[in-house]
Amino acid sequence: MNAKSQIIVWKGNYLNTTEFAKIETGESIAVDGYITGEVEGTLLHVSYRLTIDLLWNIKAVYIDCQSEAAFEIYLNKKENQWLNEKRELLSQFSGCTDIDISITPFTNTLPINRLHLPIGSSKEDTVLYINLPANECKSEKQRYTNLGNKNYKYENLTSGFISNIEVDEDGYVVNYPGIWYRIFPKSHA
Repeated sequence: MNAKSQIIVWKGNYLNTTEFAKIETGESIAVDGYITGEVEGTLLHVSYRLTIDLLWNIKAVYIDCQSEAAFEIYLNKKENQWLNEKRELLSQFSGCTDIDISITPFTNTLPINRLHLPIGSSKEDTVLYINLPANECKSEKQRYTNLGNKNYKYENLTSGFISNIEVDEDGYVVNYPGIWYRIFPKSHA
């Protein structure tokens, strides 16, 4: 398989951040993201690395957060079970299919590309939600509905938050109204 490399840059509206993400696809998908800015009055710089299989199943996540408190998160998924950096089972996250990192639109791509929802259909998903810079991990229920024309309705069933997300042909977020928009590559919608 030929390796493919892509770069995406998002600007935050609600969150005053800029994100640079490099996506490399070969025998698996590796995503290296760098987010710098301010979230609710807190300055931060976050780097993350995601390891994803070619069916868009998350396999590992590493996060380095530099903020008021500096910390690292390392999680590895094996057969729908999550393990920490010491290879200890995190049973509270059993059944969490995807991850959702609070300060990046990239993680919305995981369920969108993994589920391949036909237009008009929806699917609930249990995710491991990583709230940054709070260093909080919890299980949440979400639902995605394919609205057609590369638009998805996102619902956080835990918090009640709802938004319509526009993606490109590869499932990457182009516009997450009021929260993020892609500045590179430019959208040709």
